[in-house]
Amino acid sequence: MRQIFLSYRHDDTRLMVDRLVERLRAVLGNDIIFRDVDGIPGGEDFRKEINESMHEAKVCLVMIGPQWLNAMKDGQRRLDDPTDTVRIEIESAYRNNVSIIPVLVQNATMPESKNLPESINQLSYQNAVRLRSDPDFNNDFNFLITTINHYIQTGSSKPEKGGRSPLTTVLGAAVVILAALLVAVLVLKPNLPLLTGNSSQTRGSQAGGGTIKPAASMAALIPSSWHEVDDPLQDNSKGYNWEENSLLLSSCSFTTIGYAAQGSIDTRCLARTATNFTDYAFQVELQMSISTGGGIDLHTSDNGGYYFTVVNMDGTQVNAYFKSFDSSGTYKTLKTVAFNDLNIPFNKGKADFNTLGVVARGNTYTCFINGVQAAQVTDSNYPQGFMGIAGGYYHDRIYVQTFARNAKIWTP
Repeated sequence: MRQIFLSYRHDDTRLMVDRLVERLRAVLGNDIIFRDVDGIPGGEDFRKEINESMHEAKVCLVMIGPQWLNAMKDGQRRLDDPTDTVRIEIESAYRNNVSIIPVLVQNATMPESKNLPESINQLSYQNAVRLRSDPDFNNDFNFLITTINHYIQTGSSKPEKGGRSPLTTVLGAAVVILAALLVAVLVLKPNLPLLTGNSSQTRGSQAGGGTIKPAASMAALIPSSWHEVDDPLQDNSKGYNWEENSLLLSSCSFTTIGYAAQGSIDTRCLARTATNFTDYAFQVELQMSISTGGGIDLHTSDNGGYYFTVVNMDGTQVNAYFKSFDSSGTYKTLKTVAFNDLNIPFNKGKADFNTLGVVARGNTYTCFINGVQAAQVTDSNYPQGFMGIAGGYYHDRIYVQTFARNAKIWTP
């Protein structure tokens, strides 16, 4: 079953499409992808073939290169021609409720709505991802495959009784491969502690930065009388009422990777419990892509609140910020932490997870990163509120995707 439909202009993105198809087939199998040169026999009505293929598809990758918008034929812009193949493909995707992911290549930018035919002008509001050439191709591909897997797994059909569907078999093999890679990463990367009991962490000497002294353990700041809950963030079974929504520019959802804050703007996904918290502690593992920020919301409500966020700006420079924000969206930075200056351990890879934690007691907020105390801030503007996951962007990042897993929550 061909669940991925590739839409592209041959003279615009063909070389990148060829490389992408090769990698997708290596990960997901040969029969899961549809593209015109492989799927439409000579002499067939391409309009009919496209529409039938869209009936099977779960996701359509619209490959957008520098000439995609203004490509010309016989003195007319191709997109303005109702018989243009790319236009027909996108229209068919919308008509069949197929999820669309715009993929920007060769430094292309998203087209504005006003420059698109009315039948496809909503494309300009779809969250886009980039696919660059080496040395960035592998990182971008991993980001893209994560997004694709969300759609083809959540939308896949059930296997017939007594057997397994081809997609299940392929995905199962992919999971085994990814699990093996994860084991390798965990062996090579520093361990990310989930702090329980009264243990503390000691970091030894590291290249370029002296010795990290043992910090006050996060657990040591949490009263022994507080109730502890482990929440893997796979669903709402722990009763914290994590938001599940899909808005125009942002969404909060449970995925196979973890609880996701995704969108084209600053996104916050809250655990809207029955009561707002005053004193509590919250710790969670977060995956934040390069140039994307991710962090913890705390004492957050419709009137404003705080968030402790980490921005992995370019894979070499990492900063953390403790900020307040009000209902109008005005932000105030209360604390900035430069990792390179303090030698805080941090996994900078695009698929890496890092552990963030905050203990809120009264008006004082103590923040931890991978077991090391990074900041302590006192502020009284927002004395209580919800906790949550925050995602944001840095500079020109057009798509935010922050995944959270393995949370620990302590409350009185």
